[in-house]
Amino acid sequence: MASSVLQIADALYAEDRDAKTLASRVAAKLESDGVTNLPLLTQENYATGRTPPGSLVRYVGMVQDMGNPEFYAPSVSVNGTDVCVAFRDELPSGADPSDATLADRKPFFCVAPPGLSAWASPRSEVPPPPPPSAQATKRPREDTDEQPSQKQPCGGNAFAYSSSSAAKAVSTPPGVLVRAYGDDGPRLNELVEIVGVVGGGLATTGLEVTEEDDAFDRQRLEDEQAWDPPTSKVARLHALSWRRLDPSHPVPPGALDKATADSIRIALLERLALALDGDSIGAEYALCALLASVDKRKDGRAVGALSLGLFCEAPHVDRIAQNLARVFGEVLPRVVSVKTSTASAPLRSPGSERLAMSSLQICDGSALITVVDGQAPASPAAAAATSALRQLYGSQKQIPFNFGFSEVKVPCDVVSVRIGVTDGSIECDVDLPLKLSQQSSLPDVSESTLAIMRQYVAAARRVIVDIDEEGASGLEDQFVAARATGRLPSRDAEGRLHQWVSVSKLKARALGSVHMNPPHYNDAFDLEEERANRLKERMKLMRAMAPPPPRSVQHGFRSGFLSAKEVGLAD
Repeated sequence: MASSVLQIADALYAEDRDAKTLASRVAAKLESDGVTNLPLLTQENYATGRTPPGSLVRYVGMVQDMGNPEFYAPSVSVNGTDVCVAFRDELPSGADPSDATLADRKPFFCVAPPGLSAWASPRSEVPPPPPPSAQATKRPREDTDEQPSQKQPCGGNAFAYSSSSAAKAVSTPPGVLVRAYGDDGPRLNELVEIVGVVGGGLATTGLEVTEEDDAFDRQRLEDEQAWDPPTSKVARLHALSWRRLDPSHPVPPGALDKATADSIRIALLERLALALDGDSIGAEYALCALLASVDKRKDGRAVGALSLGLFCEAPHVDRIAQNLARVFGEVLPRVVSVKTSTASAPLRSPGSERLAMSSLQICDGSALITVVDGQAPASPAAAAATSALRQLYGSQKQIPFNFGFSEVKVPCDVVSVRIGVTDGSIECDVDLPLKLSQQSSLPDVSESTLAIMRQYVAAARRVIVDIDEEGASGLEDQFVAARATGRLPSRDAEGRLHQWVSVSKLKARALGSVHMNPPHYNDAFDLEEERANRLKERMKLMRAMAPPPPRSVQHGFRSGFLSAKEVGLAD
């Protein structure tokens, strides 16, 4: 198959010499020929040589970093004959690239999706081992100075040939260096599936910085080496085609069955309540956070998303976080747990051309559970992590990527929950003090039941809830009545209305309804009223535990010089 793919590429390139569209045309030809069931490029298959250079494979991963466009030669002259060398990492013997017409391609680095749940991990699809070489390699005579034949690079940043192929990799690669052809390409943090040809042969640049190199040459060589790691550590993949995957991957897209939605919702609420030590209100809000997703972005705000902040006593924080991570991991394909003291943001170190992998670089559809356990020692990295957490949990729902010379803010749509005694200066859309009543272990659930729950969560997250005229009128009447009776205080009424509407939409989404009806916003109002009461109780408890203010402050308050908010006595 490997040789036939390259032969197809050579034949198609000979037709019109169009390097820009060559990859897509090869992919279309393979599809029309019915080429399916490609082996999956995994760390195991690559390191053991079961997907050697030249193999046609598919790969699933997250785009972790992107490099600058690079030039390559799609064809070169070999003994006076023009030869196509696309999707190869080395030139044939006798090649003369001096007069080659150059094209450009885009390198990017992919990694396995962070926080991958066990059930969502790819199955061990081990292809048959590569066939043995038809020609045995002679061992050079010990009394000669025979050297391996030198081969030239086909493009990119590699310059020297190494006889150690990727199939003989000693260490397992942490990721894949992908080269995309054509005008389009994936973006940072995207979950993608790539069909391509495994590269190999060129293991290292072979270039080293010497004392004779000036500052410009040193920087150039460092840049090249950063995007040309040894093939023993990083696989190479020439992309023929790629596609963005749904955030729920590998759960297939599907419509929510309204007939069974309520029973599945109740079963999931019961499991979430067990995870939260019997707190049924906490389970309702955890389900809202689980089903929330960004519908649109308007005026810098991610509409539809809902970050949840949970408060509980210190001895229970880690256990509750682990329970919640387990339940989320049973129904979501990816769950990432971090602590505020050790969290890291996407940051490119000074002088580095590669973005270091960080705990807060996650793709859409994942869950992020953050435990507030204090702050890391003051440093630029700690400040970047704090800023990233605030933007992930705040109204923007985005991840800042610091490239040193600039900062890029990438929109992100994740299930975000913060747990701790305090908020750690990370504001959430909704805060809720937990009431833990009964501690119990989470029982196992059958795989068939979990499969139904996964399909339910994936389908419910796609439901778009609209507020029709009747629903808007009913909601307005309820809002006015609540303010008139004192159930909804006038202070911050607009903010509370926004939260009320957000929770109402999620209640409708949980039942598969595309319209918000009175039962949805009535249930949401009861939840919001209970949440407000819990927050008041927490505030009173915090006041009772706090030391009294200095006498000078008390005198200022009684004299009217300081407000209740300045003294810390306001709700």
